[in-house]
Amino acid sequence: MKKQMLFILGISLCLVETINAQATTRVDLPAEYVRNNTVGNNGLPEGVQGSPYFTEGFVAGKVFTEQNNSYTAMLRYNGYSDQIEMKEMDKVTSLLKREYIYATIGNTTYKIEKYKDNGATKQGYFVLLNKGEAQLLLRQQKQFVEGKESSTSYGNKVPPKFVEKEDYYLKLGENEAVPVKLKKKELLKLLGDKKGATEYVSSEGLKLKNEKEVLQFLNHYNNL
Repeated sequence: MKKQMLFILGISLCLVETINAQATTRVDLPAEYVRNNTVGNNGLPEGVQGSPYFTEGFVAGKVFTEQNNSYTAMLRYNGYSDQIEMKEMDKVTSLLKREYIYATIGNTTYKIEKYKDNGATKQGYFVLLNKGEAQLLLRQQKQFVEGKESSTSYGNKVPPKFVEKEDYYLKLGENEAVPVKLKKKELLKLLGDKKGATEYVSSEGLKLKNEKEVLQFLNHYNNL
């Protein structure tokens, strides 16, 4: 029992030290890469189910700027506001949304890309899944769904909630990223008839219905 209590105490002290380290972390990132406003209450109603974050706590990561300069920081991605938030000392700010600023949070790279959305050109954060001429990008979002009052006195009220949404995009060279379904026919059509591409898919027996197979194919495609 005594050993168990000592173990629990040790874990608790480690957690406290981690929290304190996050609260007192200083970041050397120049101010021109950070938004002036401090992230605070986003005006959402109380009792919202779920979270706007894919990782609730801040995670050790790096911010990259021009000339690939890097700065260590505690970061998290807000899928509702499409912002990368940064914790420094006792305040939370967010990075400027610029194409020349990107970040790694843990092992995930988030980068601003231009993309097509119902014919309009927009900008937003994408998870970079591979490098090269043809890139598969993942768009992560947390959509807010309004709650509903019960229509009868016997019914249950539906609380507001966040719903996770993920979509794949394909980016060719410097072109805007376009939405894509992980389907063989659609991918090959978007990529065009590059010599050896179709033959490779057939020879490897690829269905291109999952991320792993698509990345395998794109790695080969980019080396043709």
